[in-house]
Amino acid sequence: IGIPVVDVLGVCENRFPLVHVDDHAIADLVARHFRNRDFRNFGFYGISDENWSERRRRAFRDSCQDGESFHEFVTARSESSDSEENPLTLQGWLQNLPKPAAIMVCSDQRGLELLEACVSEKIPVPEQVAVVGVDNDVTLCEISDPPLSSVRGGHFNVGFEAARLVDLILSGEKPPTGP
Repeated sequence: IGIPVVDVLGVCENRFPLVHVDDHAIADLVARHFRNRDFRNFGFYGISDENWSERRRRAFRDSCQDGESFHEFVTARSESSDSEENPLTLQGWLQNLPKPAAIMVCSDQRGLELLEACVSEKIPVPEQVAVVGVDNDVTLCEISDPPLSSVRGGHFNVGFEAARLVDLILSGEKPPTGP
């Protein structure tokens, strides 16, 4: 369409300049936090068919390779984790996890859901299941009970960097290629 485009979600990879959060760094930070607290069983709760959730899942799994176990629970964005189409509920997955377990959640919205499932199953947080989300959505983190710990993804920096790239393109320069 003849206007500068910068991809900030990674959905058009290799077609436009890309700026997005560093999902590997986020996952490494969460894994290090859990390992420093002596967790050996890890889990990830994510959203299927979302590239950013998948990147976080892979990176967290890779960062937890030295653990005793790694378990995943992934549902569709619009699917409730306890829908009738889903043979394994979030509550069932939590009950079957080896404890104590440390779970990274792809986003704070899913973190709130996970904490609610822990409460409904009477699983003590963080003693038996420790949870860290991503996005640091202060409102969601504070209204959850227990409060949700979360990592700030750096979305503001993504916006500033994307704007810098658009300005570069508008000035007639070519944006950098590669990571």
